Amino acid sequence: MVFLKILGMAAAFFMTAVGAMWTAQGLGFLGDLSDSAAKWFSLVGPALAGFGIALGYVIVRGPK
Repeated sequence: MVFLKILGMAAAFFMTAVGAMWTAQGLGFLGDLSDSAAKWFSLVGPALAGFGIALGYVIVRGPK
């Protein structure tokens, strides 16, 4: 059970980090992208980061 929590927290951290990086790319902080790619990254990045934060919260909270 502890292994699954560690694995889940690693996945949550990875999702949050990638989502933050994609958001920064989409907003132009990490380089210049084409308009369509920038729009896609700026929309998908925050959603992925949000899902990562939610996953981490559910894992830390535990079953009720």
